[in-house]
Amino acid sequence: MKSTILRGSFTAALVAAAMVFSAPAANAAAVACSSPPPAPAGIPDVTNYVTGTSACQWSQADNNDSQTVVNSEAFFGFSDWTFVAKDNDVNGVDEGINLYGLLFTGGNLSGTWSLSSFPPNLDFMLVFKAGSNNGKTVPGNLVAYLLNASSGSYQSPTLKDSDFSARAISHISLYVRDNGFSEVPLPAAAWLMLAGLGGLGFASRKKKAA
Repeated sequence: MKSTILRGSFTAALVAAAMVFSAPAANAAAVACSSPPPAPAGIPDVTNYVTGTSACQWSQADNNDSQTVVNSEAFFGFSDWTFVAKDNDVNGVDEGINLYGLLFTGGNLSGTWSLSSFPPNLDFMLVFKAGSNNGKTVPGNLVAYLLNASSGSYQSPTLKDSDFSARAISHISLYVRDNGFSEVPLPAAAWLMLAGLGGLGFASRKKKAA
């Protein structure tokens, strides 16, 4: 009887472990702009609607963008994004602290964007939000772009369900994350010290040979 109970407990533990390890990752709802599911025929690929970028994803979430939302949606596979600044009317940053000099020139359908600071140890993401909630079959609410340059152009990537035409941009937000890249150049003094040490080693070997 005791062995039967132990075998049953062990089996239950194995089943529970299998359920944990086989469960899909939660809250990763962001999808690639090039293949949004479900994809009605003729839907535009908005990947190139914003230049100076390396990737594009959109979210099926109905809510507004925030640090919590973009991390729960796991844009570009990351959940450690930090909100920096937001332009609520596409005529100047008016929320957050504009640490990286985010600037938009244009309007709520098209224009240009730029950053005055683009450090290599950070990933930058722009999130475009439409004026009101839209259906979930097109990039119509939140559309995000991973930046690979400090400037570019944009046209509204938020689309209407009915005819896929552009919707007016409500606001654009900037998020950053630490990508772990570090490139610290050695100062001139360090190079001189290394050269001196190398010279001492050469002289020592020459003395031993003599």
